[in-house]
Amino acid sequence: MRNFWLTLLCLLVVPILGANEPPIKFENEIIAFEQQDKVSPPPQNGLLMVGSSTIRLWDKTSASDFFPYPVINRGFGGAITGDIVKVAHRIATPHRPRVVLYCCGGNDLFYLPITPEQVFGNIQKFVDLMRQEDPQVRFVFLAILKVPSRLSITQSTDTLNQLLKKYSEENSGMYFVDHNPLFTKADGSKRLDLMLEDQLHANDQGYREIVKLIRPVVDQAWVDSERNHPTVERR
Repeated sequence: MRNFWLTLLCLLVVPILGANEPPIKFENEIIAFEQQDKVSPPPQNGLLMVGSSTIRLWDKTSASDFFPYPVINRGFGGAITGDIVKVAHRIATPHRPRVVLYCCGGNDLFYLPITPEQVFGNIQKFVDLMRQEDPQVRFVFLAILKVPSRLSITQSTDTLNQLLKKYSEENSGMYFVDHNPLFTKADGSKRLDLMLEDQLHANDQGYREIVKLIRPVVDQAWVDSERNHPTVERR
């Protein structure tokens, strides 16, 4: 009889626990990516762009900015580094990219009680997941932009960028691009002419300036990847 009641209790409790589990943040956007992949599967061996709104807002020009590489944009606004680790198996690893352009971490520092070292740890977890699928995948890390609307995290942003720079310098197949100087005047003030009115995101001209800086680095990462993947697919 005791076994009967234990079994009944389990049947009642498990559904309740499942119902109370928090959904993955931005689940609708992740589902949209998955449906898009089913309807029109993107090519493998391409350039995968992953991150928060900096990557998402790049979607309208990323294909032309990085032509002729096959571009797969998987940026979603408001993303934090932990989110990207959680959904990597859904939006990143299946594409088996040759180069990953990654930009995420600012939302972590601004919204969460988290240290730059913890954010960096999440980024390392994502790198590990990708390199489990392909040890030769290359990474281009775009720095976190220090912006007027988030002055409270300027110091922690500097720390995270320094960690990413050091990480890239000490590990092969990794590159770090810091576009903060492009957005800073000689007197230290920010170039608002390169930003949207929210003083958080780059505008069209801002993206054009970023592309001038980052495109040669992506090209180098691509050439580097071709040494190990001679059959890399291009469009």
